[in-house]
Amino acid sequence: ILLCTYNRENLIRETIDSILAQTYTDFELLIVDDGSTSEEAKEILKSYKDERIRLFLCEENKFYCRAANFGISQMKGDYLAMADSDDLWYPTKLERQMEYLEEHPECGACFTYADVIDENGELAEKDFPDLAIMLKRRFDTQGEWMRYFFRDGNCLAHPSVVIPARLMEKLGGFHLLFCQGADLDLWIRILREAPIYVVPEILTRYRSHHNPDNQISGVQELKSARFMNEHMLMRKKMMRILTDTELKKYFHCDFRNKDSQSHLELE
Repeated sequence: ILLCTYNRENLIRETIDSILAQTYTDFELLIVDDGSTSEEAKEILKSYKDERIRLFLCEENKFYCRAANFGISQMKGDYLAMADSDDLWYPTKLERQMEYLEEHPECGACFTYADVIDENGELAEKDFPDLAIMLKRRFDTQGEWMRYFFRDGNCLAHPSVVIPARLMEKLGGFHLLFCQGADLDLWIRILREAPIYVVPEILTRYRSHHNPDNQISGVQELKSARFMNEHMLMRKKMMRILTDTELKKYFHCDFRNKDSQSHLELE
C-alpha cells in the first residue's frame, strides 16, 4: 500500500488508522512523506510502531508523481494499492478487491465505488453532487472505458485502486509531465494492457474540500485549466499511439464510415 503525504497533520492519523484496520492484513504500508514542513505531521508518522509500516522521510517536496514513483520503486508485494493522505478506507476494502484479483488474474486494475465526505468526515453528496455520481460509475468493456476517458476524463477514485505489481513494473509508474491528470494517464496505459474492474460496493471514502487549494484535484480555475490542457495532451498522444486494431476496437462505433478498415481510411 503506497501512501504519499505532505503535512496533513489534521487528517493523516485517521487515514493511516483506516488502512491498519483492514480485514485483509497481509500487506506492507509504504509511507512517503514528501518533504513536510509540519513537524507535527512528521511526528505523527514516526509514532506508528506497526511492523508492516516502512516510513520514508524526503528532505524536500518533489510533488506527488515523483514521490509516488519513489514509493513504487520500494514495493516488494505482488499488488500495489494506492491511498491518499486525506481519504479513508472501509474495513473490507482490500479483502473484497483481493478476492476479485486472485480470481481474475487477467484484470489490470481493480477499483471500488466511493462515498464523498467533507473536511470533517461527514457525507457530502449534497455539496458535491456531480462528484458523488461520478465516483459510482462503471463500464463493462475496455471500449466503453476508453471512450469515456477520451471524451470526459477521469471518473475513478485514485485511493480505491489496486494494481498487479507486474503491470506497474511494465508501465513504469506515473508520467512526470502530468499533475492534475497523472492518474488518468496511468488508467489509460493500464487499459491498453488489460481490462479494469470496479467493485460495485462503496468501500472508499473520498474527501472533497470546500477549499480546493487543500487537495491536488480540487476544483478551481487554475487546476481546471491545467487538467483541460493535460487531457488534450493525453488525447493527442492516444490518437498517435493507438494501433489500427485498437482504434477499431475502441472507437469503431463513432466512425462515420463503419466500413473503414485500411490504415489510410483510419488515418
